Amino acid sequence: MNTKAKGSRNERKGKDLLYSMGAYGVTKAGGSLGVFDLIAIMPGSILWCVQVKTNVWPGREEMMAIARFPQTDEHPEWPTDLDRVWKLVFMFGDREELPRVKLIRDGEEITCKIEQNVLVFESISDRKG
Repeated sequence: MNTKAKGSRNERKGKDLLYSMGAYGVTKAGGSLGVFDLIAIMPGSILWCVQVKTNVWPGREEMMAIARFPQTDEHPEWPTDLDRVWKLVFMFGDREELPRVKLIRDGEEITCKIEQNVLVFESISDRKG
C-alpha cells in the first residue's frame, strides 16, 4: 500500500476513533495542508485538533508548529494555549488498531494512550527552551 493510501486509511481510523470516544462531530481538513488533519468537537465543548501520522512522530519543526498553533509568523500575537482547544498527535503503527497519542500543551508533550475509548495520560516531557 502506498504512503498516501496508508495516511488516508489512518485518518479514517482516527475519525472513527474520535466518534467512538464521544465526538459530536469530526471534520477532515481538505487536502491536509494545514497543521491538523482532523478537528473534533468533544464532550465538554472541547475542540480536539488532531495531526495523524503513520509509523513516525512529527519532526521537531512540525511539533513546534503544532505547539504554537494558532500563532504563526504572520500573527505572533495570537495566543498559543486556548483552554478548550487540545492539540493532539495520533501515530498509527502498521497493523495497530489504536494510535499512540501525544497531547501538546503548555510547551509539553504528554504521552497518552486510549483505553476503552478514553484518553489516559501516561507521562509528561518538557519541550520548552
